Amino acid sequence: MLTLDYKQILDKNKNMPGFICAHGPSLKKYINIIENKQEMGFIRISVNDWWNFFEKSPDYCCLANSELTIDKYFNRDDIENTMFFYADSVDHIGRKKVIDSKLNVFGYDQ
Repeated sequence: MLTLDYKQILDKNKNMPGFICAHGPSLKKYINIIENKQEMGFIRISVNDWWNFFEKSPDYCCLANSELTIDKYFNRDDIENTMFFYADSVDHIGRKKVIDSKLNVFGYDQ
């Protein structure tokens, strides 16, 4: 795991357009638009089970869920460029397992 710090994310995408995507039913009619814009260089921030909605992985994924835990991402091959914001205060997976994973993780506390 590459543990990220503020210097690696602060202003990284400054002045870049992007989307923050929650995954409710209203997202469905925008998925193609968002995917096309992402191909054009827009950044995408998604939450939790983004793979049920999008083909391409997000640039950032925010996890704060005690049911869909970070270990669901450990063996995915399509997330090498995704940065994860991870709250270990709600995720029961041990910190050592996260540190030993291949994920790019920025830890935060809720």
